[in-house]
Amino acid sequence: NFPLLLPDSRLPVAQKPAKFDGVWDGQFIDNKKNTGNGQYHFHEEKNGQFSVTVTWWDNETKEMYEMKLTGETLGPDAIRMSGKYKEATYRYIGSLEGKELVLNYRELDAKGKMMGFVVSRLTRHAKTAP
Repeated sequence: NFPLLLPDSRLPVAQKPAKFDGVWDGQFIDNKKNTGNGQYHFHEEKNGQFSVTVTWWDNETKEMYEMKLTGETLGPDAIRMSGKYKEATYRYIGSLEGKELVLNYRELDAKGKMMGFVVSRLTRHAKTAP
């Protein structure tokens, strides 16, 4: 006879993967305390891969910028993305914290040297939420 094994109720239950599709807005702050507002338009995910169009207003330069990113899901609530703007490369890691998407990213120069570190806290537009 074998003992009857039942699932341990203390083990975490697998989460349903989050959907990032839609438009997310929020603010960013960099390592020099510069702030601004940004908008991330996550395009439809296919097989864990997606693209994103980012627009942001920089309070220091008083200018609007746009960049394209490519990304992938890393788990039920985490993502990795990257993109280039002019000579700089941006590498992102992000995760959901409640209803917020928190993105941490580095700005690297053409030689791969870190130029800055940025944190964005975003919330999804109500009309684009799944």
